[in-house]
Amino acid sequence: MPGDSSWDKCYLNLIENDCGFQERALPLAAVYLLGERCENSAAPFVEAVPANSGLIAVIANTYANYLLDKVMRAQEFELLSRVIASVPLRRVIPHANPAYLSKLCDIILDDFHLLSDAGFHEDSGKERNSEWIISASRREGNAWS
Repeated sequence: MPGDSSWDKCYLNLIENDCGFQERALPLAAVYLLGERCENSAAPFVEAVPANSGLIAVIANTYANYLLDKVMRAQEFELLSRVIASVPLRRVIPHANPAYLSKLCDIILDDFHLLSDAGFHEDSGKERNSEWIISASRREGNAWS
C-alpha cells in the first residue's frame, strides 16, 4: 500500500493535490502497451498488436490482479476480452536514448489520430489488426487539437 516501504509503486493522489480528473465515462479509443526500449534506428515506433497476444499482455499488466479470486478473475477476463475486441491495441517501442522522448510522444499522437481518421472506433474494432506502423517522421501540415 502507499506509504508502505515495501510498496515500490509511484502514484499521484489527484484529490489531495487538487488535480483535475475526468468524472464521467468517456469512450476508449485505443490501448497502448509500452514495449521494451531499443537501439533500432526505426525507434521510436508504434505497431499493431494481434488480439490473442494482446489480451495476454493486457491481463499481465492489470493492477492488483493478485487480489482477485476466481469469480473476479473471470469477470476481469470477460471485460478485458470485450475491450480488446472493440478497440485498437498498439505496442509503443521507445528508443533507448531519452532524447527521442519528444518524438515518441508525437508518434503516439500521430498514431492515435491516424486511427481516429480511419474510423477505428469501438464499433469497428475488428479492423484493428491492420499492420500499420507509424514511422518516426511526423505528418506535415497537421495541427492536432
